Amino acid sequence: MLRGTSLRNTWREATTAEGFLVTTDGGQLNRKSLRTPIQSSMDVFHLKIVITGILFSIVIYAIPWSDFLLSTVPRDDYVDLTSNETLKQDVHFVILGATGDLALRYLFPALFSIRTNSTPTEIRVTIYATSRQAPDVIRNSVELSIDAAIGCTEVVQRDFLSFIKYRQLRASEDFERLCTSIPSTDKLVFYLSIPPSAYANTVKNFGLFCKNGRREADIRLVLEKPFGADYSSARALFEKLKQWFPFERYYLVDHYKAKEATIAIPEFFAKNSDVAADFISSNSSTIELVLNETLGVTDRISFYDETGVVRDVVQNHLMEILIDIVSAITKKVNSDLERSSLITNVSIDTVNFGQYESYNQELAKSAVREGPSNTPTFVRAEASLKSTLLKDVKVSFTAGKKLSRKVSQARLTFGDGEVDKEVVFHIGGQGLNYPAVLFRGFTRNSVICPSGRPLSERVPYKALLSESKALFQVCPLGTTFRNAYEAVIEDILRWQSQYSTDVGFILSSWALWDPWIKKLGTG
Repeated sequence: MLRGTSLRNTWREATTAEGFLVTTDGGQLNRKSLRTPIQSSMDVFHLKIVITGILFSIVIYAIPWSDFLLSTVPRDDYVDLTSNETLKQDVHFVILGATGDLALRYLFPALFSIRTNSTPTEIRVTIYATSRQAPDVIRNSVELSIDAAIGCTEVVQRDFLSFIKYRQLRASEDFERLCTSIPSTDKLVFYLSIPPSAYANTVKNFGLFCKNGRREADIRLVLEKPFGADYSSARALFEKLKQWFPFERYYLVDHYKAKEATIAIPEFFAKNSDVAADFISSNSSTIELVLNETLGVTDRISFYDETGVVRDVVQNHLMEILIDIVSAITKKVNSDLERSSLITNVSIDTVNFGQYESYNQELAKSAVREGPSNTPTFVRAEASLKSTLLKDVKVSFTAGKKLSRKVSQARLTFGDGEVDKEVVFHIGGQGLNYPAVLFRGFTRNSVICPSGRPLSERVPYKALLSESKALFQVCPLGTTFRNAYEAVIEDILRWQSQYSTDVGFILSSWALWDPWIKKLGTG
């Protein structure tokens, strides 16, 4: 008897003009080659019945039905880039604002790295660098940024640059010309690296000229924070956006979700349920969120003066990290709605703003505005978090520019009154030159590292400026920090949304921070 298990690895599908055929040798089924001793004693009609029965039995046992159905039914909204059997998919990656700071410092270097190191063989990516400026100006800016940011040979640079097309997008006719030049069967990604104030009109142009003859599911629109300046403006923005595309077509970037230490948060608490239980049961649990930078905002002061520190990094990045931690500890991760509802458990008690000393001098040189600005470059906020599981967790947010130490981290402290415990998710900056989870106060070998990584020996680490260095055990999450935009762009190209936030979360976060922004008259 033929056993399906012995044939499973030799059977595959062959696409023909008539559809899918199952073959054992990679070719088409040849009925004449199926000669058996019973042919001499059976007529043709009986032979057909026997052969049909044999083939039916083989298909039943050799191929699991779930695999068979998945392999023959088209996956309209998803391209599996990990399978060698997937047909090549053409993706046109259009960057708007290609001469801006975000595109030149992060997006093009990330695309270069993906192209040279990890391009999936199942897709072909064509990059469009677009701006309101002339194509030659765009080309010069992109080439200079690639040359400055990437250490490689001229040949490798030329190879990457050959995949870039340069387009000016100013008038509606430019959008129409771009979209009609791209085959309607290909997928389109529009990365809006432009001021949020231009989102609505830009998306309108894409809605008018890029949907004709193209499946809506083959279009992605990628937007960067801040999404609005407060709750009402964010809601108005989303109302305008959904007039042209459903929310499922939007990818709302929060690149801190793609940082190694942030990604490790759910897995760490899943593997260390005792740590989560200790945090919940403690009467003195705290969460400290820090995003301090040593650089000022000279290169993007026009954007920053309209934005301020809360809109730039607190209302989005730090809030996302906080809710990731709370979700992981309380296991409230079943839906976006549940994540957003956790924000209602947070109440802000005090907020202190500051501005670095030379900010207005830099602003005056830029000629962005006349007179001094009170836009804050530093914030320290104290908050409380209460829920059915968490008693009264103290939360602090600290973020600023031009500070003495660069560090991004989430620090949890808790204890039973006798032994203090500490867990630090080192996202970036000084202290360590690689992403990691650090902890102390636990018995040896009682904590499991994420992703099966080995536990390092104790290392000195300074969690806060006001504290001296202490010895922590370390779970390294890599040997160096990656450009998070590599992970974001790969996620976009895979037609997934792992590092996209959602509308409900954004609006809930704005509702929390709105009163303080309006009370102080700035963000």
